[in-house]
Amino acid sequence: MTKKLVIFGNGLGRSFDNEFYQLERALKASWDEKGVLDEEQKKLICNCLEDDIIEDELKAPTSEEQLKNLQKILDACDMIKTFEARDGAPDLGWLSEHGKRFPIAIRKYFHHAASQFHNPNKRLPEQFASQLRKFVRSDRPHIATLNYDDLLYECFTDTDVFQEHMLRDGFFGEFNIERHRQFHDTNKEGWFLHLHGSPLFVNRNGSPRKILRSQLFNYLGNNSVHLVLTNAKSKPAVISNSQILSEYWSELAKILEKPSDVTLFGYGGDDLHLNKLLAEANDDTTIRIVCREGSKTKDQAEKFWRGRLSPKSENKIAVTQVSKLNEFDGW
Repeated sequence: MTKKLVIFGNGLGRSFDNEFYQLERALKASWDEKGVLDEEQKKLICNCLEDDIIEDELKAPTSEEQLKNLQKILDACDMIKTFEARDGAPDLGWLSEHGKRFPIAIRKYFHHAASQFHNPNKRLPEQFASQLRKFVRSDRPHIATLNYDDLLYECFTDTDVFQEHMLRDGFFGEFNIERHRQFHDTNKEGWFLHLHGSPLFVNRNGSPRKILRSQLFNYLGNNSVHLVLTNAKSKPAVISNSQILSEYWSELAKILEKPSDVTLFGYGGDDLHLNKLLAEANDDTTIRIVCREGSKTKDQAEKFWRGRLSPKSENKIAVTQVSKLNEFDGW
């Protein structure tokens, strides 16, 4: 049986509110909001950015590429904590008090920036959402998203799609994807995978959990370790350090080992680790890219994607250009 898989990029949100769903806006909004970062924390973050970026001012980063050094620091601090724990003494002093403040500031900032995309007043257009639910009910596909927003989650919550487990996300209170695998019926159900995480995913008492959306803005983010908010080359390391994300990507790899009909929706093609996985998918897997017409002609878009997904066979790659992504219904 050929299973369908739809992977959503940030073109989904930007198709109906381009300004709100831009990362630069979210990074600046969290930077400027009172009570999120104090001046010392901003200075800590700015000291990790390139000198030609900050120009001696405490300015917010503007892109994922500028966040790469912040992620390196988080990785290093986490590694040090692991080494300390091996000796059974978490306070060996490998990190100074000054150094311990770095991961707190960075994680708080990352969490709050990702939370900027969660807004109860932002919902998918009803016609689009209705057609998407209809597709899930009829075809029982897998759904994956690269975004931090809850547009898709909101589309399915409190409906039969989630209530009847047509899509499973691995959570039964605590995160336990293995238990879901025991119940999973591939003919009737698909997976719902937040491939780059969510600010709703946190650690509590050493276990990954999902907090309620109503709790989101009261959560400080110190244990928000399940978010991929960095440049392309650093993303695989973040994924491997998160139990939730590593399980999601493992499940995605298993899906692509079998013949699949993959639709990339509103995805720009910049995540190298995802492109590699798609390029090495089962030989019978087809990949359709649904993108907005405009910046590239059909021929240019096809050439671009053949390069991104090489060595995937060209006859297994197709590009569908549409005038408005949020009016698409050809699932």
